[in-house]
Amino acid sequence: MVQKGAGGQQIFEDAEDRLYYLNLLNRSFQRHHMRLLAWCLMDNHTHLLLDDPDANVSEAFQRLGTGYAMFFKGKTGLEGPVFKGRFYSKPIEDDNQL
Repeated sequence: MVQKGAGGQQIFEDAEDRLYYLNLLNRSFQRHHMRLLAWCLMDNHTHLLLDDPDANVSEAFQRLGTGYAMFFKGKTGLEGPVFKGRFYSKPIEDDNQL
């Protein structure tokens, strides 16, 4: 799963932002019975490897995206979208793809 900042903008400015995002992610994943297997939080996008046996990824990321955007806009004064549209995800089907 990949989620990008709108216009290539930063979505994380510091460690506090990353921890807030990961805490929201944890709560959302627990609520939707998902597991986070690996992650990489870049300044302007994320890469997440997850297990979603009940196909709840859309609901989980709507909750995550809204919560994080409210936090980030409040902190930075940013106007407009934080994320570039919808996240991108693709099932991992073999070791080479991983």
